[in-house]
Amino acid sequence: MSPARVEVIRLDETVHAVIDLARRAQAAVGQPGADRAAGHLAGLEPVPGLLTMGAHQQDRLVGVLVGWPCGARPLWAALVQPALAAAGHTSWLTGSFEVAELHVEPEFHGTGVGTMLLRSLGERIEQDRLVLQADVTNRRAREFYRRRGFRVLTGPFRTVNRRRALVLGTVLPMR
Repeated sequence: MSPARVEVIRLDETVHAVIDLARRAQAAVGQPGADRAAGHLAGLEPVPGLLTMGAHQQDRLVGVLVGWPCGARPLWAALVQPALAAAGHTSWLTGSFEVAELHVEPEFHGTGVGTMLLRSLGERIEQDRLVLQADVTNRRAREFYRRRGFRVLTGPFRTVNRRRALVLGTVLPMR
C-alpha cells in the first residue's frame, strides 16, 4: 500500500463522501455519534478559518480532518468553557485550533493516516495548539491522541446530546 497524500479539500464539494467516511469510521469503533457527525457536517455553515483536509490513497478518500480556530464557532467554546475553567485551562480557548472531526476509513486504522492529517494541519495553521472533544467511552481515540502528545484538559462534562466528553489539547509541533 503506497502512502496516503494529504491535501486541503473543499467541504462543500466533498460533504457526502466525508459524511459516508465519518459514518463508517465511527461505526467500526462502536461510537454512536455517526449520525451526529453526519448532521453536523451536512449543516455546517461557513466558518472563519474553516480548514478541511483529506487523505487520499490513490484517488480514494481514506481520511478527513475538519476544524477551525477556537472561537469561530462560539457554541462549542461556551459548552466546554465551564469544564476548562474548573480545571484551570480556560486559556486553551484562545490561540488554539479546534479539531472538530477526524475520521479514518476502518481498514486504514493504524496505518498513520490520522497522524499524517494532524501533522499536516500543524504545518498549515497559525495557531500553536490543537484542542478537541473526545467521548469518554472512546478509549481508542483517547489513546491515539495521547500517543501524539495530547493531554486531558478537563474532567468529564455533558455535551449537548448528553454524552460524557473530555477536552484534549496539545502544543505544536506534535509528537
